Amino acid sequence: MSIILVAIFSFIGGIHFYWALGGKWGSKAVIPSKQEESPYTPPPIATIIVGLGLWFMGSYFLFHLMNVAFYPSWIGWSIAGLFFIRFIGDFNYIGITKRIHDTRFARADNRLFTPLCLVISLLTILIELT
Repeated sequence: MSIILVAIFSFIGGIHFYWALGGKWGSKAVIPSKQEESPYTPPPIATIIVGLGLWFMGSYFLFHLMNVAFYPSWIGWSIAGLFFIRFIGDFNYIGITKRIHDTRFARADNRLFTPLCLVISLLTILIELT
């Protein structure tokens, strides 16, 4: 299970670096908004910070996979909680509680982002329990 999470976090962290460097693939469906296309573009530094955070999370599972007791388990539980909260959502734009359903982001959130957050949360819980 750890290898799956390492792959997921490596991939989505890499996508954030791709966007920070000016890449456009997939970028129109990742910012929640009331409109079909978001008028907001996050600054590259914010995207880099998110990418680093995702890679940090991936490193937690990489060290777990290698049986290196480098990170305390509360980090794993925090990752599980963070992604479960993201799965639940904000009652407006994201997660299973969103009210806005007719945008590009909302459709991508229904098909990919929200289910992925649930999978990450559940896999992390299983890892922490074993």
